[in-house]
Amino acid sequence: MPFVNYKLSKQTLEIMVINDIHEEKTVEVSLEIWNITGEKTWEKKYKKIQIPRDFVSTIDILKIHDLPTNTLSNTVIYIVVQSNEGKFDNYFLFDNFRNIHLSDPELSYTRDGNNLIFRCKRPAFGVFIDPEEEYIPSDNFFPLIPSMNKRVRCVSSKIKVRSLYDYLKE
Repeated sequence: MPFVNYKLSKQTLEIMVINDIHEEKTVEVSLEIWNITGEKTWEKKYKKIQIPRDFVSTIDILKIHDLPTNTLSNTVIYIVVQSNEGKFDNYFLFDNFRNIHLSDPELSYTRDGNNLIFRCKRPAFGVFIDPEEEYIPSDNFFPLIPSMNKRVRCVSSKIKVRSLYDYLKE
């Protein structure tokens, strides 16, 4: 599980990974910084990182003043850890959703057999699939950023898709 720990007093971001598996893992970590209007402003990749078993590892410590962010409250940090176990992602915001001026993420999806492939033009949070039939999709509450597609298994033919943006604008 990747996560970002913001140290306000030091004005730093700790990039961390939790390994709760009982064996050491080799992972790749990708970190992207986006503004809420959909512009990627920075990215960094970390290759072949050894994560000890049952351990929280600090991958990097970044100084806020070294990052290309104008307004922290409109900044999204997206982190992905890839291992042979799969892909795990997370995001970090400097403020709560009610104080951030979210833009319409312009969510879209296409169907590929029993899968839905989601895309967006701006960061989306709390993407929720509401099948009109009795069915639970393989993932049903996730973030999405413009550089990634999200594949979700969903055999239901009638669905509604919403995100946190839709709920906050009501």
